[in-house]
Amino acid sequence: MIRYQQLIADEGPWSNEMCWAVVWPASIEEVVARLGADPDDLEVLELIDAYDAQTRHSSVLHFEASGQAVTIYEYNGFYCSRPNVLRAISVNAEAVSVFWNVNFVTELRHALDGTLLSSGEAMNVDNRAGSQPDSLDTHLEDLAEAASGLQFDIRAGMLSAAESASGVQLDAGYFRRPHEALTIYF
Repeated sequence: MIRYQQLIADEGPWSNEMCWAVVWPASIEEVVARLGADPDDLEVLELIDAYDAQTRHSSVLHFEASGQAVTIYEYNGFYCSRPNVLRAISVNAEAVSVFWNVNFVTELRHALDGTLLSSGEAMNVDNRAGSQPDSLDTHLEDLAEAASGLQFDIRAGMLSAAESASGVQLDAGYFRRPHEALTIYF
């Protein structure tokens, strides 16, 4: 969790508002198709260059393969934290998403095979909904510590929970690499 605390302290745009999702096992093409989009529409973009295409009615999603998993990053958006989207991307797979914004609205969700297992506000980890609200319990130690108001940031606790569940680590280099990206309209 110290790694994520440092990532947040670096105060990049991700520290204020972001959505981060991990889907496993899956390929980028499979996840894009589950979103109802065409993998041929993917284009490689630097994170900083991606937002010329973003509007009030769209989000730019950045994809990266990590072993058997796919990560999806979205700055200043919440598309992959929506229950219907998480259910779609988790068909024949598992997915976890974390979301926060500048108003400190937070959400941690977990889905498996198209079913939303757990969903809840990260500041209140004991009050989760879904078909199996406790599905992430074994991954919440850092989040519970952060939520208790000790020395850690709740955002770092959420990222730590996502890593624990998925086995995929978010590193600072992620924000400096170009990624395959797709604009989703809603």
